[in-house]
Formats: sequence, structure tokens, C-alpha cells
Amino acid sequence: MPESICFPLPPKLRSITLPKLDAVLNYYVYEWHDNGVPFYVGYGCKRKAWNQHNIEAEETKLLSREFRVVIVEDNLTKLRAQDIKRYLIHKYREQEKMYLANLR
Repeated sequence: MPESICFPLPPKLRSITLPKLDAVLNYYVYEWHDNGVPFYVGYGCKRKAWNQHNIEAEETKLLSREFRVVIVEDNLTKLRAQDIKRYLIHKYREQEKMYLANLR
């Protein structure tokens, strides 16, 4: 059986600390829905989707008949979550002519 050969890491590589995977992929994109229709698009981590937002979004949430938080996609980097949020806002606003409370 051949012996395995191990080479020590160069000093510069020994000091590199990589971020934990869960710290990098902890963002998600969410929507607030009323009766199945989105009225707010956001991104965040932890409990962001369930926290208070701008006054207009909060008023819409309080007046909604059937409020629901929908997680669109999770396990994202912050940049990827921002990209998806931008895409969804553009899609709802420009293509589907929908009202979103986070657009003033």
C-alpha cells in the first residue's frame, strides 16, 4: 500500500481563517402576502421577515384580510438575496403593475 504524502501549509495559508458556512449563507428573501398577493418584498436573516418595517408596510399588514410571510428562497449570501429582491420588485412593479408597500 503506498504511503500518503503530506506537505505542510505555507505560513501565509496557515493564518487564513475562512468564514463559517452558516455565517455566509444565512440570508433569505421573503414576501408579505395578503390573500396570496405580495405587497412587500424584502431580504434579511434571523427574524427580519417578522419584525416591524416602514409605516406603509405595517398599515397594509394590519389591514390585510389574510396576512402571511412567504420565504421565497433561503440559504443565500447577502449579495444574492439583494439581487433576488431587486428582481422580484422589478417583476412585480414593471411587468405585473402591482403595488408594493416598500416602494414609495
